[in-house]
Amino acid sequence: NIFATRLQQKKTRQWTAREKLFIISYLENVPGASVRGTADKFQIQPKQIRDWRNKRQELLLAQPHVKRLNSGSRPNFPELEAELAEW
Repeated sequence: NIFATRLQQKKTRQWTAREKLFIISYLENVPGASVRGTADKFQIQPKQIRDWRNKRQELLLAQPHVKRLNSGSRPNFPELEAELAEW
């Protein structure tokens, strides 16, 4: 089955904040590097690189091993959860 084979070949890759920053710095520091060329080199979509460049400050503040910047929803009762954590 050709369709099933294609699905097995393409797997989603999660990049850590450190890896994302490395790819951004590669793009900016290697002479002649383009978004398309960098995306091809690291086998990702150019849109991902553009998104990471827009979120650079958040990536710099994140822990190096973090893969997602905002995981989980905000608490519905933050004061109650803070009191519970102190208790």
